[in-house]
Amino acid sequence: MTVLIETEGVKRHFSTSSWIQRLFRAKGNSVKAVDGVSLSIAEGEIVGLVGESGCGKTTLGWLLAGLEQPDEGVIRFRNRSMRRMSSDTRNKVQLLFQNPKESLNPRKDIRSILSYPVQKMGHKTGDQINARIRDLLEMVGLSAHYADRYSFQLSGGELQRVALARTLALEPEFIVCDEPTSSVDMNVKVQVLELLSGISRENGISLLFISHDLGAVRFVADRLCVMYLGRIVEEGTPKQLFERPLHPYTRALLDAIADIDPGSKRTISLRGQPPSPVDPPSGCRFHPRCSYKDEIGSRCWEEEPQLQNDSGDGLVRCFLYSGISEGSEQPLNKTGLHYDVN
Repeated sequence: MTVLIETEGVKRHFSTSSWIQRLFRAKGNSVKAVDGVSLSIAEGEIVGLVGESGCGKTTLGWLLAGLEQPDEGVIRFRNRSMRRMSSDTRNKVQLLFQNPKESLNPRKDIRSILSYPVQKMGHKTGDQINARIRDLLEMVGLSAHYADRYSFQLSGGELQRVALARTLALEPEFIVCDEPTSSVDMNVKVQVLELLSGISRENGISLLFISHDLGAVRFVADRLCVMYLGRIVEEGTPKQLFERPLHPYTRALLDAIADIDPGSKRTISLRGQPPSPVDPPSGCRFHPRCSYKDEIGSRCWEEEPQLQNDSGDGLVRCFLYSGISEGSEQPLNKTGLHYDVN
């Protein structure tokens, strides 16, 4: 598959210095929102990015959408640095915002909201603009009559469809979907997921689907990436992650899903709160909350594990799957760590 967009060693840190510290050029701490992420997304691929609030997934999405610039590393679109892209090429990368109520102007009707991006793509006459707006609304499952309505007259699901229509008006090749189902109920969530998946498949548009809900993106993503404290800790297909999760954090996220299903087997609980991204733990960043750290010993808090291939096709950042543990001549037994999801 042809790589459409990729990151290589990307970092984005935000200063916590007060204005007084900045005035006297005193060095303050920084929030390590994204701290060394390498990720590639192929043409027409849907990648799910999941993790707890504050793990850095939204910042990574904004970096890929060009709304933030990395402090280190590089982001490439079609093998060209995004820093050197023209404005026309940048239109090929778009962001679908989390809350359409805040991103849609309540003083303008839907026709006015969609007209600007439609005109930007070369539709000039009134008939051309109206025809394109009608096509966009139909593409997202709305009738042409919605063009004369205002955002405050629409439901949450309808607002998200209009926001998606505005994004599609620029004919993107890649869309960052930042929690697009967080403000809608379960029935509408399923509809939005199916809509995004269908539009991606029909038009060959790549998606990065950001969510805190691993179950929400399970049925639409081709690949899932699990993020914790600024770094990717596991990557694989939905089937791999749900049937054979490797990283203890991924198992804990699945455990949260199993906890609401009486028929599921609950084996692991996620302990405590995530450490501060201002001062991440030494070694493995997950070790303060890990149920398996005692099986490795001091290596977990002394050495940073690298993201590497497991025995299958996935990637994992954990010493349980890094071959031979410290003081042992044999790889750790993976069988005893299998997570059973009914």
